[in-house]
Amino acid sequence: MTDINKILGITESYRAPEAMWKILKSEQTVRDNKFSEFLEAFEYKVSKDWFHEWFQEDHADRSVKKQDFTPISVGEILANITNNLQEKAYLKRYDVCSGTGGLTITKWNNDIITKGFMNYKPSQFLYVCEELSERSLPFLLFNYLIRGMNGIIYHGDVLEKKYNAIYVIVNENDDALGFSGFVEIKNN
Repeated sequence: MTDINKILGITESYRAPEAMWKILKSEQTVRDNKFSEFLEAFEYKVSKDWFHEWFQEDHADRSVKKQDFTPISVGEILANITNNLQEKAYLKRYDVCSGTGGLTITKWNNDIITKGFMNYKPSQFLYVCEELSERSLPFLLFNYLIRGMNGIIYHGDVLEKKYNAIYVIVNENDDALGFSGFVEIKNN
């Protein structure tokens, strides 16, 4: 398994969210270089969430927030089922309590396969997530950006619909091989 802590430049996993925020908020060239380092370390295999097992072991808050992660196989089944939805297309790409984004990544990958890589444009798809955990939020955002996705992430309580911030993610060049950027909208 790839040493995520080493790539993040930390020795203790509890520092990972802070280190990830530092990457995400850094100057674009610095951020893009770190993205390239991650891509190389994971052999450019972007079809799966790299943080799934690592985050579940070290960061899931099972006792207080009852967090758990959707098994990869279940994500694949859901992605395939949603391909057949005719009505309410927005439901095809909505992930509530999204954690680090494994379910969304599976759907994104399924969309690329269905559309065909040569025909895929990020602007054709909008992925929407809601997440409460401050620890998983930077990893969720990272997963959107490194894959060049377009979307919206609501950070807050999905049941109460009270959000601390909203993140709008855009692949400005509409390039399937490019990275996305983001804007944070604070809710005061």
